[in-house]
Amino acid sequence: MGLDVYLYRITDYKKSKANEKIYEDYSDQLWGDRKYEDIPEDDKLAIRNKLDIRAKELGLGSYGEDITYKEKIELPSDLHPDHNFRIGYFRSSYNGSGINRILENRGLSDLFEIFGLEDAGEVLPDYEQALINVKEVLAELRQDKGYHVECVSGNIFREPTVTSQAEALRIFENELSTHLDSSNAYSNINGEFYMGQPLNVVALIPGIDNTLGKRNCTYVVYKSENGIAYYIQALEIVQETIEFILAHENPQEFYMYWSA
Repeated sequence: MGLDVYLYRITDYKKSKANEKIYEDYSDQLWGDRKYEDIPEDDKLAIRNKLDIRAKELGLGSYGEDITYKEKIELPSDLHPDHNFRIGYFRSSYNGSGINRILENRGLSDLFEIFGLEDAGEVLPDYEQALINVKEVLAELRQDKGYHVECVSGNIFREPTVTSQAEALRIFENELSTHLDSSNAYSNINGEFYMGQPLNVVALIPGIDNTLGKRNCTYVVYKSENGIAYYIQALEIVQETIEFILAHENPQEFYMYWSA
């Protein structure tokens, strides 16, 4: 599960939205309140044909999306062409490795805050302010020592049952025997496991996990092989995207869609 950010250039926002709304209303009218599985196949085919005709009349794609005034922007970065961030596309998972969590853990503004947003959806950010913000965050992140932290706490669906080091070791050995070829970190009801990605742990700090109600936890601080180079590069591509927009004669035509 993650946050994806997409960039679109919309040359006539009002017409784009109006045409999509016309199609949406027409679709609702044709399908009505019937359950999809109750509609005869011949009727379904007839409805789809009518929708295809209406979409073409309105300059829309096959799913009712505007393709006349709206263009998706997604280009390889000039700085980091192999990165999974691109000019016009940002990705952040909600787990501990997502860029928003990495920035939050360091007390820095995340992607939402960089663009001055409070929630997901389609927005037209203040790109000039966003450029100032991302440069400030980058300056801080480049000074970071490259440590990461994860919070390990009991499973929310059951009380902890392990009461000895011997029992913990037995559980680990059982996981090891059934995940010999695992090259990825994973978690299950028994705990967190890093068979193929061992952590270089430097500190174990007892604390409280407040994410899903207060629970005792251990904060695991570790040094990763690549430090935070990936996240610095990601923010450099965010900056690159903003500069790409601001270099255009009409930056106000560039809208961002933030998925939830």
